[in-house]
Amino acid sequence: QGETAYAVLIPTRLRGTLDVEALTESLTAVVARHEVLRTTFPEIDREPVQRVHPPRPVPLPLVDLSPLSAQDRQRALTRIVHDQESKPFDLRTGPVVRATLLRLAPRDHVLLCGIHHIAVDVPSIHLLYDELAAGHNARMRGDAAQLPALTPQYRDFAAWEQQRMAGPLRA
Repeated sequence: QGETAYAVLIPTRLRGTLDVEALTESLTAVVARHEVLRTTFPEIDREPVQRVHPPRPVPLPLVDLSPLSAQDRQRALTRIVHDQESKPFDLRTGPVVRATLLRLAPRDHVLLCGIHHIAVDVPSIHLLYDELAAGHNARMRGDAAQLPALTPQYRDFAAWEQQRMAGPLRA
């Protein structure tokens, strides 16, 4: 059971030197940093509840399209993007974020990052990609990304919203 209607697929062209291991580590760090990207929504007594999972490595499969001719590479890229857009998310079991890296040439890649809309909005997408880039670049220098503290986290906002909806302002 899954859905694709609220899936956000963000294909991003990455040109230049790319360290796949550093990008994978950075993606794992971004997901670890943001609870909402580690949250699932199982049902208890027919009501969805949020369950924040501990951080764990996020896979970043690499699909090498570089050996293909330019025409076949474009067809493969189009097919893979379509397949990723059509792949449902299961909010009960997660994950709500997944990624695939496509190599078009040694210094030309496309990162396909799919996130369910329950976990992301437009401003969040920019924030996540900024953090991903900062993490990758820092790891390439042998450093850790220097990112500001996050407050509040997703569960804090959800608890505040529940209290607000249960109070006198409830419509």
